[in-house]
Amino acid sequence: MTAPTTDVVVTGYGATTPLGGDAASTWEALLAGKSGVRTSTGEFAERFDLPVKISAQLAAEPTDTIEMLVTATTRRLATSTGIDSGSSTFSIRTRGL
Repeated sequence: MTAPTTDVVVTGYGATTPLGGDAASTWEALLAGKSGVRTSTGEFAERFDLPVKISAQLAAEPTDTIEMLVTATTRRLATSTGIDSGSSTFSIRTRGL
């Protein structure tokens, strides 16, 4: 007996990881054998007295990541609701999403 199959269409991909701020730079770092683990730095590391001094923090600044998420959400809203992307962006930002 054969298991039923389902067709899948990949329309895009993305990644925000400790190795890179996008899928391309993450893949490049993986192929080069790099590690995203490094000495913890910044306010978080200073604020808490943690026994561990290494972490795998995101490579991209959080504002870059938030901007990418807003852009992706805007596209989805514009496509599914028929609202133009300018209106979608305005709605997302004014609602604090």
